[in-house]
Amino acid sequence: MHRQIRDNFVQHYSYLRLFSLLTAIILFIAGCAVDPEKQPWLADSLAHPERVELDESDLAIDRVSYVARYLLPSDDRSKFINNLLEKKSGGCSNCIFSSGLFVSNSASSVTGSGLGVGLMALDMGLSVINFFADGSLDRVSGFVMPKEFNGVAISSTEQAQSLAASYSEAKLISAAEGIGYSISCVYGCDGMRRIYRLISVNPSKQAHYIYKPDDIAVLAIFGEMKEVANPSEIDIAVYGFEPKFTTTPGNQWFFSFGGDPVLDETGQINISIGENGASFQMRKGLEGTKIHRDFLKNIYSDSYSFYGNSDDYPSVIAYEGILYSYIVDSSNGFVKYRLVER
Repeated sequence: MHRQIRDNFVQHYSYLRLFSLLTAIILFIAGCAVDPEKQPWLADSLAHPERVELDESDLAIDRVSYVARYLLPSDDRSKFINNLLEKKSGGCSNCIFSSGLFVSNSASSVTGSGLGVGLMALDMGLSVINFFADGSLDRVSGFVMPKEFNGVAISSTEQAQSLAASYSEAKLISAAEGIGYSISCVYGCDGMRRIYRLISVNPSKQAHYIYKPDDIAVLAIFGEMKEVANPSEIDIAVYGFEPKFTTTPGNQWFFSFGGDPVLDETGQINISIGENGASFQMRKGLEGTKIHRDFLKNIYSDSYSFYGNSDDYPSVIAYEGILYSYIVDSSNGFVKYRLVER
């Protein structure tokens, strides 16, 4: 049932976004440019970042491809991992296994859509591994943690999850306040499924955005973590540390942003409790907008956490504060581009 509900949400979201973009294309063909003042979300969604091709020697190709490998079909995923192992056995001089070439960023300090005519419910299942028939996922996210995190020795999965959630929450708070939003947790503030509200308090910091809602609701999902008994050589080479705790494969550690959420009679976010837990309705999803890309870069700004989405355009993977895009090519890694704002 959880999988079906999540499928319905993703399908509904994709249909709304596709309808919006097709409408925009029709408007352009008809000679009617989208006015950013009248249709800011649509104009922003059409202002795609540039895809800059990575140099074939860039270690990010293999590193980020491995982190987001569950976006690949299972056969291609196996071929890609075998290719990495062949590089290691071949004594590569410029690969993720090369001594002294890889420097981890893990020491970094903690410092929808539619055209406005309807509402979209944000109701995602928690910790649901929803593979397609080919073994791939449309979205991936996760958190990987060493045995000592920010000076604290981790002794249990519960402690690992609590510290990781607090860490990611701090990232969200910093990102929101950095662009002029106040932020407060309004539901489930100590749990695995939390809802936050962001209110614009300094619009001058949002001047460079086309779509910049005054009110944003955020659903945070922090999936369960498991202990890593025997981390692989690839894991250690990619992350730059020995993973001790990690989320399971899937879309397990993410934030979903909704602009202009529906409010109740008291002016608070109208939160409904369903089979999967708390959710809310929003008038616009932030995916595909510049403000969303900036949130991704700031939240997933080190090698502990990652996020990937094949439904977005261009496809996006957020890792170590950089946004990447990809094509499916298992032989040499499928991450091929870095996204740069125009």
